[in-house]
Amino acid sequence: MKKAFVFAALLVWSGCVAPSPDASLKVSDAVSHPAVIASAKAEYRAGNYGKAAAAAKSVFDADPQNAAALLVYAAALDRQHRFDQADKAYRALHGLIGDTAAFHNNYGYSLLIRGNLTQARKQFLLAQAAAPQSPTVRGNLTMLADAAGYAPSGAGMTSAQP
Repeated sequence: MKKAFVFAALLVWSGCVAPSPDASLKVSDAVSHPAVIASAKAEYRAGNYGKAAAAAKSVFDADPQNAAALLVYAAALDRQHRFDQADKAYRALHGLIGDTAAFHNNYGYSLLIRGNLTQARKQFLLAQAAAPQSPTVRGNLTMLADAAGYAPSGAGMTSAQP
């Protein structure tokens, strides 16, 4: 009887331990999706790709139609070189947003990171067709041209945009 009481007391006490101050935000913490996505984007920009992926995945797991979360998740997986998982995320993303500039630009950047310059260029050109004035897409085409000797389609900023 005494052992059962001690075990029950330990069980109750263990549930009362405060989370560490650096605990990651998750949707289950009653934080809104936009706040968690903003946190994931901030972690991505800070180079904390694991934290960015975890936060974005928590939103996507709770809301499988959340394309913004899936974009951040896929981009963070790319930066971790977890391309098998990134490919799954990009397939799901394509199902949600289709042939948009955001999809093709981000998937193109994924292919660029992997060294698949020919396929990256195809994706960037599809992104450019969808958003001809995008400085990000033009910048990625320029970066690709610098790396591979392709003719660029413009100049501007570079990178994926989670």
